[in-house]
Amino acid sequence: MTSALRWSLWMGLAVSVAGCGCGDDEGRGPGGDADTDVDTDADTDVDTDTDVDCATGETNCGGDCVDLSSDEGHCGACDSPCPDGADCEAGGCACPAGTVDCGDACADLSSDEAHCGDCDRACEDGTCNAGACECPPDAGLVYCPGAGCFDLSSDNRHCGDCDVDCGAAGVCNAGVCDCPDGFSLCADGCYDLSSDPTHCGDCDRDCGAAGLCDAGVCDCPVGMVLCDDGCFDLAADPTHCGDCNVDCGAAGVCDAGVCGCPDGAVLCPDDGCYDLSSDPTHCGDCGTDCGVGAICSAGGCDCPGGGLVLCPGDGCFDLSTDPEHCGDCNNDCGAAGVCVAGVCDCPGALVNCGGACVDTLADENNCGGCGIDCGMGESCNGGNCQCDAGLVDCDGGGGLDCRDTVNDPTNCGGCDTVCAGREWCDSGSCACRPGLTDCDAGAGRNCVDTGSNASHCGACNAPCGGGDACEDGSCIDPGDCGMDLCGLQCVDTETDPLNCGDCGDVCSVTEVCVGGECRDFIDSRGCDACPCAACGGDFDQCCDYPGDGFQICVDAGDCP
Repeated sequence: MTSALRWSLWMGLAVSVAGCGCGDDEGRGPGGDADTDVDTDADTDVDTDTDVDCATGETNCGGDCVDLSSDEGHCGACDSPCPDGADCEAGGCACPAGTVDCGDACADLSSDEAHCGDCDRACEDGTCNAGACECPPDAGLVYCPGAGCFDLSSDNRHCGDCDVDCGAAGVCNAGVCDCPDGFSLCADGCYDLSSDPTHCGDCDRDCGAAGLCDAGVCDCPVGMVLCDDGCFDLAADPTHCGDCNVDCGAAGVCDAGVCGCPDGAVLCPDDGCYDLSSDPTHCGDCGTDCGVGAICSAGGCDCPGGGLVLCPGDGCFDLSTDPEHCGDCNNDCGAAGVCVAGVCDCPGALVNCGGACVDTLADENNCGGCGIDCGMGESCNGGNCQCDAGLVDCDGGGGLDCRDTVNDPTNCGGCDTVCAGREWCDSGSCACRPGLTDCDAGAGRNCVDTGSNASHCGACNAPCGGGDACEDGSCIDPGDCGMDLCGLQCVDTETDPLNCGDCGDVCSVTEVCVGGECRDFIDSRGCDACPCAACGGDFDQCCDYPGDGFQICVDAGDCP
């Protein structure tokens, strides 16, 4: 008999009994037999009707009409209870003053041992005082965070300090781990270095998986080979197949020391076994990854539908809305851009410049309009290029030529004030280049290198006699010159700006000597250290000016 039929018969019997007016005894059938009693409440498993009409302001939550604005079991939404101790006010859980909602309860973080100083910090077996876990006073215990209170003089797991573990064989004695005879103390406990495979011969030597330690030397069971990470059967182990360093990869198998793959899969070197007909990370060949959201079908990358387009090597995208592939693959709208119907759009006052959304009022590469570049030492302010602070506009016309008149030898102290060939600009005034000395006793300037000038060797007006040359400020026999001899000057033509590459070749005021060549430089427009963002284009080499810490941008592959 089916359960449905039994139920129908049972209900019919119940109805007939309930409707019978025969007999005066309650619960008896027409014949008065007690055996015919029917318990109409037994195991009927009738579901509560949840289709309840609730009064205005109440919500049906599983058959119960509740006020979501004040019910602590359904606060703001059905089945959204407040934590212990909280009240539901205006649909939001509110903890009493001085407590914090910690999810499971309203806690006083200054004294709650389960939430001490922070909702997630429990004091274990300690107490909470002023938001800090403490141990009972006068007990000689110390609180170890996350663990509890311990006697550091005798506890094997916290010996002398929290988390110092003496290990299974160690004993903590007066805060120091002691080991029994035959054991050595390692950072994590006491071990028998002659036999322990995790500390074999030395505290830091682990014999690895399946490894054995025999007389302090790692060894392996018969048929296995010792690799750096343990003992392995090189004939069958897919992570160490034929050699300790050969991994057959995902799904790979090792047969007689040779990597192989299951039927239908191909071995991709140093990667694993893949079904090239269906694997989206190895589709058609080992090196083809279909990208985000793509599928591999019959060895070809494809998109699962839904209006997506495959962008090779990248994935599947909706070209009508994707800001990185807007209207076409790899058409990027930029960091702030949005894609609307396949066209890049920019929010607010931003402007679409070459696919990127930029603020033309402040963007130095698009200042006042797309493609308008501010030059070196310039910034964009209100859509106009302006000289950076400390720089002076020396253009003189309608353009902009920002110069550092403190250090620029062509605009020294003011625009168009050019220093002489042996000079440079020092704090807005022309002076002898670093390494040169002014030997003019009058109002003029005679910049000489007293390290090599035979007429001023070591000092002004200190000539060398008898045909001697000058090297490093000392008079020497010309034959003893260890560098390049230019007349009676012993110099290095690779770096000397007065004899650059050849004797008498003087670098101009805007040049330095690099590798025997006079190379142009410009001032760094206020940079005080290398590398310098102002150095770019041909002048991308940031250097210290020879003999001084002033930064310059040099048209060269190296510094002087």
